[in-house]
Amino acid sequence: MGRSKHLSRQVGLEIGLILCRYLLKTEELHFGYWPDELPVEILNLPEAQENHSQLIIDRLPLSEGRILDVGCGSGTFGRKLIDRGYDVDGVIPSAFLAQRVREVFGGRGEVFESRFEDLEADRKYDLVLFSESFQYVDIDAGLAKVDALLDRGGHMLICDFFDRGTARVKSVKGGHKWPLFEQALARGGWTKKHDTEITRETGRTLDLVNDAMTEVALPICGLVDETFTERHPFLARILHWKFKKRIEKVRARYLGGRMSSASFEAAKTYRLLLFAKD
Repeated sequence: MGRSKHLSRQVGLEIGLILCRYLLKTEELHFGYWPDELPVEILNLPEAQENHSQLIIDRLPLSEGRILDVGCGSGTFGRKLIDRGYDVDGVIPSAFLAQRVREVFGGRGEVFESRFEDLEADRKYDLVLFSESFQYVDIDAGLAKVDALLDRGGHMLICDFFDRGTARVKSVKGGHKWPLFEQALARGGWTKKHDTEITRETGRTLDLVNDAMTEVALPICGLVDETFTERHPFLARILHWKFKKRIEKVRARYLGGRMSSASFEAAKTYRLLLFAKD
């Protein structure tokens, strides 16, 4: 990943943490899991995210041991594991989030402020965990790093989405190509122990994003633009001309149907995966 994209992701996560903490009183930074009986409403997002965390906890292949949480967000999931008796370390490149993780961990476990591929650790782990973070790691370099960090008999758990390779369908960006990932696993000698697809239940989170854009962000931007144009018509025309392509690109990305559960299901596959090293 390029430095600018890497930085943009960090900033996006930091902003997301601030907004979730203020608006929803939660610090979770991942998709929710929406079973059919849970209405897809903004106030239910914390419950949906708790469901997502519980899915991972229920799939853990060990009742105790040392876990490395890669891309550990705000540290809330790692803290849940710590409270269940696991020894947990985290790794994240953002200084802002790393500091928050240290606070949430409460001095238990180490937090590495680093890209995963650059991580230097003097310890081995029973489980290396990626919760919506594997997509930001180079496949081959990431798998090699996991192999180097795992203790004998250790496991790798990935809960993340991958790209189906359906070029005609536009959805959110991100996700390694699923066939390329499977090929890399075969080359590395990994054995799949579990594979559950949860695309439909997680993709519903995007319907919330779409509603927020159409019902909140778009009307607010329209009002701001209308007011600015009325007060500064000449400058407004210049800005509209200068940023026309960028505005169209943003509209296509957020208002062109990409931010929906339907497009997500068509373009992505969200999997809960567990692997052991041969």
